[in-house]
Parts: sequence; C-alpha cells; structure tokens
Amino acid sequence: MTGLTGIGLTSGLFGSVARQTRSSNYEQYIAGMEHNQINTGELSVIGQYGPWAAGLTEKELPSYSFRKNSFTNIENWRTLARTRVMDRMSIPDIGGMPVVTKLQ
Repeated sequence: MTGLTGIGLTSGLFGSVARQTRSSNYEQYIAGMEHNQINTGELSVIGQYGPWAAGLTEKELPSYSFRKNSFTNIENWRTLARTRVMDRMSIPDIGGMPVVTKLQ
C-alpha cells in the first residue's frame, strides 16, 4: 500500500512536470538554463535569492574576512572571529560546567 501511495503522490504532484517532459523543447530549455546558471555563477543554495544576496556585498570583503588589510595577526583575528560567531549563534550562558560530587 505504501508503494501505491507513493505512485499516487508522484503522479499528482509531479504530473505537470511529466507532461512537460514530453515536449522536446523542455529538455533543451532545462539544459540551457543549467548551463547558463553554472557559467554565470547564479547557481545558489538559496535558489532565486542567490544573485540578490551576492549583490549585497559584491565588491566588498566580509567584515571579518582575514583577507582584509586590518587583520595581520591570525591569532587576534581568530579571537575576534570566534567571538563574533558565538555572538551571532546566540548561545545562552548556562553557567559553565557543573561540579560533580559523590555522595556515600
């Protein structure tokens, strides 16, 4: 029954895609689209927002990039970058490691 349900879902959800694959133009369109996205660097893990996000800092290095001229010592940069990452992750302060005592 699970297999039949999967087939039913596939034909219902992807029926329009299956119909489009019958046309020879569809395959050419997909091949051209992927080729253009790869060549122009528009292929992104965030989909259609990729070009927009890349354009926000297109000609700038990220503020904590070690490639910036303001960072010359890797240990100082590492401390600053680690602090920034921890701040951005919003890790709550839970008071450190608890003290373990053995009761007899």
